[in-house]
Amino acid sequence: MRNLIKILMVGLCAICLMGMSGFGATSEPQPSNYRAEITDTGERSLSVSSATIDGHTVLKGKLGKGRIQVPFETIERIDFDKNRATIQIRGNAQRLTVEVNGFSQLTGRTAFGTYQIALKDLKRLHLVKDSQ
Repeated sequence: MRNLIKILMVGLCAICLMGMSGFGATSEPQPSNYRAEITDTGERSLSVSSATIDGHTVLKGKLGKGRIQVPFETIERIDFDKNRATIQIRGNAQRLTVEVNGFSQLTGRTAFGTYQIALKDLKRLHLVKDSQ
């Protein structure tokens, strides 16, 4: 009887923990017409097409006590420092610093396949709208 209970508990734990790796939910990026030139914290640079953050073309963050969503169309460049993002607004010198979820995922396509990286692992992101 004890062995049966142990087996049931292990099975229940395994079911509860399935899908928590972070790799299964967003294996294919959502359609996007933005290309991202990224530099990670290891100084490795890469270009991805169809770029999204958590499946959307906005950067979500905290601004003071409130929350803000900055659309990709207004972003030229983002500099990351841990959970802080400094956004360069397209077409002017205005900059905005927000607190972001470092575990949010930037996803895009490369010639080799789908690419994902956590925002906390990024140093710089430059967004360009693809002309289609």
